[in-house]
Amino acid sequence: MKSIDLKGHLRTEIGKKGSKSLRKEGNVPCELYGGENVHFYVSEIALKKVIYTPNTYMINLDIDGKKYQAVMRESQFHPVTGRTLHIDFEQVSNDKPVKVKLPLVTEGAAPGVLNGGKLKINMRKVFVQGLLDKLPEEVKIDISSMKIGNSIRVKDLNYEGVTILDPQSNVLVSVATSRNAIVDDEPVAEEAEKTEAAAE
Repeated sequence: MKSIDLKGHLRTEIGKKGSKSLRKEGNVPCELYGGENVHFYVSEIALKKVIYTPNTYMINLDIDGKKYQAVMRESQFHPVTGRTLHIDFEQVSNDKPVKVKLPLVTEGAAPGVLNGGKLKINMRKVFVQGLLDKLPEEVKIDISSMKIGNSIRVKDLNYEGVTILDPQSNVLVSVATSRNAIVDDEPVAEEAEKTEAAAE
């Protein structure tokens, strides 16, 4: 699992007035729970590398010199401006399973797509649980054997030491037909035959 460093500072005033003052100064009020509850703040600019990314990070928090390992749990945004209003972090440790959502990544070229089908990615992230040293950076799916009409479900995933928490029947990716689709994969077969003939 990827990790990233983030520095914060303890809050001297807790409440709406203190939070408003922090935001005016370009900071975001935060809370760390899961062990000791810590109220702190982080620069809004520094938080962008954690929020605006498809990656899921284990965060090395440094709050006024005290170190914590954490994952980001909840984030609140202003409905009009989109600015970050508040972030909740959960403290984690190497010996305790953690629940996170990991990005889904496809690998390979699906024959069904080469024949005119459409690749549909139904889930962008997968909810998993495992020890930090067992969690992958992302959930990878090989689609190189998928034909039109094929799908890959949560139940098809297999990561040692990792439990998938999403429903087993959920479809991760599928190849749907389209008007120009060739179901019998003739173009792929013809291309292969041409390649073999050229080699001979």
